[in-house]
Amino acid sequence: MRHLVVRASRSSGRTLATLVVRGESPAVARVAATLPADSVAIHVNNRPGDGILDPTGATGVVRGAGTVTEVVHGVRLAVGPTDFYQTNPGVAERLWAELPD
Repeated sequence: MRHLVVRASRSSGRTLATLVVRGESPAVARVAATLPADSVAIHVNNRPGDGILDPTGATGVVRGAGTVTEVVHGVRLAVGPTDFYQTNPGVAERLWAELPD
């Protein structure tokens, strides 16, 4: 396992855990099964370096919907395991408010 990325939705309170691994294995599947999250995904990043996600890596949902819902400035967003989303939802709200109409 390289990383564990956890998204906790401010809007719904639901969680999405993504195991970032070099490759899938029975051990990875066992770890994924034990994670106490509403949704669990596995993302393969076998590139060298310290990057967390690989844009070309495979991602599979092990359990749950595979997304969490966020509401920013009245707009519902489904945020998945490899989607970019502002880490701080309060900042996302402020940034959205600054966009011209």
